[in-house]
Amino acid sequence: MTGGNRSHKTTAERLDRWLPRSVLGVYACALLFSAVCNAVFFKRMTNAMPNYPYFLSQVTTWIYLPVLGIVLVFMRVFEQPGRTAGAPLPQFKLALVGLLEAFAGICTVLGGVYTRGTTQMILVQASIPMTMLWSGLILGARYVAHQFFAAGIIILGALVVLAPRILGVTPAAEENAGTIDLLFFNLVFLTAQVPQSLAHVYKEYALRRHELNVFVTMFYIAWYQSLIGMCLIPVNCMPMFGAARVALPQVPDLLLNGCKCLLGKDIIHSGCEQGPGIGRPPLPLCDRCAGAWRPVAMYMVANILYNIFGILVIKHSGATLYAMLMTLRLPLVSFAFCMPFFMGDEAQPMDWFDFVGLFVILIGLFVYRWEERLGRQLAGDVSMSTSQDADREQAASANVAVGPIVSEPLLLDIPASGPLSGPAARGWTSQPWRRLINWAHVFRSRGSYGTFG
Repeated sequence: MTGGNRSHKTTAERLDRWLPRSVLGVYACALLFSAVCNAVFFKRMTNAMPNYPYFLSQVTTWIYLPVLGIVLVFMRVFEQPGRTAGAPLPQFKLALVGLLEAFAGICTVLGGVYTRGTTQMILVQASIPMTMLWSGLILGARYVAHQFFAAGIIILGALVVLAPRILGVTPAAEENAGTIDLLFFNLVFLTAQVPQSLAHVYKEYALRRHELNVFVTMFYIAWYQSLIGMCLIPVNCMPMFGAARVALPQVPDLLLNGCKCLLGKDIIHSGCEQGPGIGRPPLPLCDRCAGAWRPVAMYMVANILYNIFGILVIKHSGATLYAMLMTLRLPLVSFAFCMPFFMGDEAQPMDWFDFVGLFVILIGLFVYRWEERLGRQLAGDVSMSTSQDADREQAASANVAVGPIVSEPLLLDIPASGPLSGPAARGWTSQPWRRLINWAHVFRSRGSYGTFG
């Protein structure tokens, strides 16, 4: 009996160790797959309804309200009231985040219509240097030399991809591409990273003193984002958008026509291009709304799952695995845009500018995401105190964004002790061989990050 009990206990212990790792592996694979689908179906969605970017920016935000409402009702009914029950919500702060993300969402969709998928994935990496800028101005974050170097590499990679449009050169791959890539709309898409990165940093700054469940935070941000988004209809009337501009008398029909197209009814039949025009400003593309609901619905599902599995991975693993997956996401998504399996007839060949820009940005991401963590491991400063863990929990939750967002998620890594200095910094920068020796230690540096509070 004793031997049997011991064997049973050993099996139970192995199961206890194996099960959490297996569940985390499922979360990680699901996050990576949903991240790829989130970017791919965003582009397929805008390709299916290129004349209705405002409608798409709104409907992809509205979907969060019933979904999050059901989640909150479920939590209220089946879970015990949390320690935040009855606590007043920082409504003004949540509304400000909603304002920033509403601007980011509409710029993302407006620019994304005439920005190729591979170009989108390169441009969203600009959120990293922008987040560094806002973190320095708002949070007082300080960065070491290699982080500025990494940010410079990322900016260089983005410029490599934009070089053909800036110089007026059409890459060979663009002649066969299924979408238009125009410099102005590339810049509009890039502009979306400014309010999105600011919202990311502001959530870390404004909500760190509030113990809020992440789903409560998402619900109220989606609510304010939807209300504020309704006030941004005049943005579509600006002459600078050219063929994508909506005439002022047509504004009342903007959402109605979007609904009709979503349900398969073509609205724009004449005075339009049957396909993308290469090398000239395009006319509005003729509607091809048959089956438009499919990529829209698939994007909504992918976007919701992307956020959910991101929360689960951060909560159950920490920043290390999350950063690895988000770095791996970039090449996978870039290649997915070139695969008919994901893009169908809209698959695009990758030109040399895309390939070189992708390679350069991957180097910058590698340096940014890992060097700081390795340096602190070497200096003996990786272990976090309880208060620092709470700060990291809030920083992780700040990555959640509702609506049409394909931005690069970035965990703010701002230790309370500030940047490396003195002997530790000199040892880190002057002895690169020590980084190789300590590389394996990074994968054992795991925290537990949850939600606000």
